[in-house]
Amino acid sequence: MNMHKEQKKNDEGILFLACSVQSDVVEPTWYLDSGSRNHMTRNRSIFVNLDESFQSEVKNGDNTKLQVKGQGVILVKTKKGTK
Repeated sequence: MNMHKEQKKNDEGILFLACSVQSDVVEPTWYLDSGSRNHMTRNRSIFVNLDESFQSEVKNGDNTKLQVKGQGVILVKTKKGTK
């Protein structure tokens, strides 16, 4: 999870999530919201840098909580190259 630098360790966030799953999807699909500060995945293998010492939790819309077990950097392929 890529957290904003000003956010303190162990701060609680709120997650609003909509998800549609297809059983025939081969490659990971990301749905990004340009208004969001944080994006999450459970796929550790895509991180080029992952700090697993970062711990936090995110509250879902139904008040359940998810544990955050790291923050890091991923590379994203775009039409203009990898960023």
